[in-house]
Amino acid sequence: MPVLIRVKNWKAILRRGEWVCADGRTEALLNSVTELWIHETGGPAISDGDPEKTVAEYVAAQTQGRVLLHIPARPRSSRQLYLDRRQLKLQF
Repeated sequence: MPVLIRVKNWKAILRRGEWVCADGRTEALLNSVTELWIHETGGPAISDGDPEKTVAEYVAAQTQGRVLLHIPARPRSSRQLYLDRRQLKLQF
């Protein structure tokens, strides 16, 4: 389920692993910070009970934002979403 954060004067929603924001630059920034974090560290732990909250907290900290609202996700579907994103992408 979604997490709402505020970055500067913009609010953004994280849902199903993607950020949505009325400001295109902020949305692109949030999605790139998320992708970079997942690429470098693997993102939230596989055992994390609410990975979207973990992602939102990390991204908010990196962008001087803050989490405003959080609705807990279903652990099984949310974990699978981030597990799929952790897979290596090989370029052939």
